[in-house]
Amino acid sequence: DEPTSGLDSATSLDVVRVLRALARKGATVACVVHQPALQLYEQFTDVLLLAPGGRTAYLGPPTGARAHFEDRLGFRCPRDWSPPDFYMQLLVGKPHAMAQEWAQRPIPRSARRRRAQQRHAGGASNDGGVADGSAGAAAAAAPPFHATSSSGAPAVTTTTTTTNGAVAGAQPSSSSSPVGGDGAQPFPNGAASTTDPLDTDAKALLELAAREREPPTWATQLYLQTARALLRQRRIAASIAGDIVVQTCVGGGVGLLYADYAFKNAQLVNFMVSISIGMTIALTATSTFAKNRDVFIRECCQAAGGGLSTSAYFVANNLADLPRFAALATAFCFAFLPLAHPRTELGTYVLAACADAFAASGFGYICGCVFDEQTALLGALCMALLFALFSGVHPTILQMPLPLRVVHYSSHSRYFVEVLFFEEV
Repeated sequence: DEPTSGLDSATSLDVVRVLRALARKGATVACVVHQPALQLYEQFTDVLLLAPGGRTAYLGPPTGARAHFEDRLGFRCPRDWSPPDFYMQLLVGKPHAMAQEWAQRPIPRSARRRRAQQRHAGGASNDGGVADGSAGAAAAAAPPFHATSSSGAPAVTTTTTTTNGAVAGAQPSSSSSPVGGDGAQPFPNGAASTTDPLDTDAKALLELAAREREPPTWATQLYLQTARALLRQRRIAASIAGDIVVQTCVGGGVGLLYADYAFKNAQLVNFMVSISIGMTIALTATSTFAKNRDVFIRECCQAAGGGLSTSAYFVANNLADLPRFAALATAFCFAFLPLAHPRTELGTYVLAACADAFAASGFGYICGCVFDEQTALLGALCMALLFALFSGVHPTILQMPLPLRVVHYSSHSRYFVEVLFFEEV
């Protein structure tokens, strides 16, 4: 988002060239830039011009924009004007007309055939692909939406796509009508001064965009959110592998500490296992929502223009985390069981550990939603330890004050320890 903001033109061009080089290697890069210079603008292979309300005014190569606006619509770019600035001024001066002209343009037969094939395959595809884990579901679920500025001027965004789908965009800073360096009006017949019926009411523009947008079903959002969450985990596979190694070491350490333990120590051992699994999983789970809070606000909050389902977002991230938590709990068990030799069967022990891990992940989720990332780690650790202490092992239920026994019955450690004790018996 705005990688060139605050940079001079030469440095901005270097940044875009780096992004283009990444795109040529197969990466999908999406970015938005303000007022691109002509040389920077020409680095992209495709450009998307958006009128207020997210309506498409042009989509295609940068060279095709000149043909569209000059040859087809008759808007001549003045000699001393940069084409990107000229296109921005056109969208500000006549947004509704620009969007209508693009919607009514003649579509080549090859494009119509390709669209029919896409619809038959289950929906139109996006050649640029998903930019990254932070924007995939929203981009697939709804067309771009851009609100107006506080002054009521329409916020127009230009988006361009580099090789292999790297996207960039630009926003104009004013809505004044352009005048060429030779004093000629770039808008034929005074088009720039003509009042667009939709330009006078910014609220009407937003309502129109909301009506035209077709929100996806809950099931579709769940599928897209889950796919993106799994993709995000694939990108941090090395970190997840490190967590599994750490969990294996923890399981082996507890196993060595209580190697071949006697039955009289079963409750204590089960208590230590519950603490070990609960605290490590709670710490791991904090990143699920703490690191992606901005994505959630942008996509699920109505005020931010998203309006996607909060429940779909939450359930999708839970589903994507299940394999990770199951792998961590299983790694602990496979390191602990050969050393401690509990009397519980392997399958039952692993299943109970996975259930305990999933319950403990809720502490990380809660803290990740409420606190910042660093504070969430401490909060999740404290919650996991607190509920483990109320498992009934030490102190026992009879030793607990009566008002605090409600915590015992809501403690995941209580049920984990209880199941393993029954199996030991």
